[in-house]
Amino acid sequence: MTEKSHNAFDNFLKNSYSKADYQKVVGLFESEEDFRRLKGTLEEVWNTEDESFLSDEDYKNLSLRVREKIVSIKSREDSMFRKRFFRTFSRVAAVLLIPLLIFSTYFFVQWRQQADNRDVFVEVHCPPGTRTKFNLPDGTVAWLNSSSSLKYQAKFKKSRYVELVGEAWFEVKKDKHAPFVVKAEGIEVEALGTQFNVMAYAACGRVEVSLEEGSVKVTKAGSTLNEILKPDQRLVHDSKKNTAAVFSGDTYYFTSWKDGYLVFRNTPLSEVAQRLGHWYNTEIILEDKALEKIPFRATFKNEPLERVLSLLAMSTPITYQIIEPKTNKNGIYEKQKVIIRYKN
Repeated sequence: MTEKSHNAFDNFLKNSYSKADYQKVVGLFESEEDFRRLKGTLEEVWNTEDESFLSDEDYKNLSLRVREKIVSIKSREDSMFRKRFFRTFSRVAAVLLIPLLIFSTYFFVQWRQQADNRDVFVEVHCPPGTRTKFNLPDGTVAWLNSSSSLKYQAKFKKSRYVELVGEAWFEVKKDKHAPFVVKAEGIEVEALGTQFNVMAYAACGRVEVSLEEGSVKVTKAGSTLNEILKPDQRLVHDSKKNTAAVFSGDTYYFTSWKDGYLVFRNTPLSEVAQRLGHWYNTEIILEDKALEKIPFRATFKNEPLERVLSLLAMSTPITYQIIEPKTNKNGIYEKQKVIIRYKN
């Protein structure tokens, strides 16, 4: 590597590079040969300054960790993409190793060169017990509920398809030439410009679509399902029976989670248990099947789980037992459990 190239790369790592430095660094990664030569030089520097030996296996594993960070930073605007990329790698270089930075930067450059020629997908995950708000490439606003994920193209083309696991609320950017379609558990929800919620946790055995504004069309391939919803309508599709029903009423009860509220209005205890389980990342077990139909009415905001359970026990004929999480044989903490029983 020439002295000019070495200086350009030093400036790049220190985040004090010029446009010429940036172009020179990118040029170093445009071919496999240049990458190997640069990587070898930097590994020599690393070994000189640090007596520890970096094995090929360690190098590979750590490189994959950085690679995952790169793929998750995709942005619509090139300027923002570079900005986030450099900021992320400043942190990575400090925590990991310089050779990892080089390997991942090479991957980034190659990815950028191919991005316009193939579909690139982004997948957003919302950890258990949290909620996440973000914007899609077209300007659509999305909220993800606890233990949910959304997969979509980094750049929408003629259509705007997203794949949902769990629950999400959308405020869709209007585009009459590109319908917005949510796929979840075999159901498709199509909208042009609207606000709606889709709940599709696989364990629940149903898909719910709640419409706040505009209109949506709900369909399922291979079935007769073809419903157009109006505001304040909710469609519930039973996955096992393959049947659907439409209900009218205030849909805010089913979308209030994005604002931090849990709202129940004569909600059967079976559904209350599911929603509390997702909200607090807790496994809630109804010990008696007859408990499932008990109605419950309440509104909660930022209440701890034990407070919610206490109020539930005060207003319904139930008692509960909290089983604190324990580590399994692999050393991993299992979910906290709550067992609900009929009160004696």
